[in-house]
Amino acid sequence: MNSKIKIKTLLLILTAVLTISYTVIFPERMTKSSYLAIKRCIEIVVPSLLFPMCISLIILKTGIYKLLCFPFRFVFRLLRLSDEEISVFIMANISGYPIGALMISQLYTEKKVTKSDAERMLTFCYAPSPSFVISLVGVIVFKNKNIGVLIYLSNLIVNLILLLFYSLTQKIQRINTEITGIKINPEEISDCIYSSAQKLVKMCSIILVISVLLDFVILLIEGFSLDINLIKCIFEISYIAEIKRDYNILLIIASL
Repeated sequence: MNSKIKIKTLLLILTAVLTISYTVIFPERMTKSSYLAIKRCIEIVVPSLLFPMCISLIILKTGIYKLLCFPFRFVFRLLRLSDEEISVFIMANISGYPIGALMISQLYTEKKVTKSDAERMLTFCYAPSPSFVISLVGVIVFKNKNIGVLIYLSNLIVNLILLLFYSLTQKIQRINTEITGIKINPEEISDCIYSSAQKLVKMCSIILVISVLLDFVILLIEGFSLDINLIKCIFEISYIAEIKRDYNILLIIASL
């Protein structure tokens, strides 16, 4: 056990030394990779996620989800879903990842769903947002908006099938919660906006760090016959915006 810990420690020290050496020897390259990561965050991540994250948290906190799910209540009641689950499913498939996961986590934290229900919901509340698929994949990668629409609809249909399958085959463990009215509290709305911004800053910080480390890895393997675009996209999906009509690797990226 101690030998494993020592190996991990040595690997961490080696990684730290190599990374520091990279920043000292190749400062221009590090600056460029950092700049491009921040640019992707500003142009892709923030516009596609900040507003949906704020709205989804506000919908849950204020109880507006009761209005959101009302037109679909009869259909989803046949699938034995609560109002909260209906709203999460709708928002997850409209706003995209990680909105669904964040809303499910919020419901579980507030004890409105059980752990098994939360795990079950993750299977059909995982989807890209229409804005991400249509604008980034459809328009930027394929130069065709209709392809983006088709990809989004295919994801939505799969989630509907999973929703139907799990609703009919799984025994749902429901927590009885008191039904309260809609309460719009300015302080709670402010907290939702702050929380969303905080989560997004963390996400962008991770993207920045991964981008710099990834550039260092690419520097080491540049002499080998490897698909650099594929390696980039596997570790950080926003790199897909840099693919220049190289469609062959998209299936590999999607499967991973």
